[in-house]
Amino acid sequence: MPLFTRDHELARDDLWWLHEGNRASRLGDWKLVAAKDQPWELYQLSTDRAETRNLAAQYPNKVRELERLWMGRLNEVRQLATSDQAVNKGTVNKEE
Repeated sequence: MPLFTRDHELARDDLWWLHEGNRASRLGDWKLVAAKDQPWELYQLSTDRAETRNLAAQYPNKVRELERLWMGRLNEVRQLATSDQAVNKGTVNKEE
């Protein structure tokens, strides 16, 4: 609630999203983004807030780093979804 009543920044390690095949990962000022079925694009938001200069070819290591981060988050969400399915089916260990 304090973030809504005062001008504060929400501290987070990174941002990740996947929606209808469109995907992105943001770490600091770096943003890796791709439209559905398209290759990754890389942007440095501190110098290009409008995302007009794709830097993926210039920084392949940064693309790989952010793609690994994106895949890690995807795997976390899949595991969570799987555990939620188990809860809904009543197959979760009752001792947990």
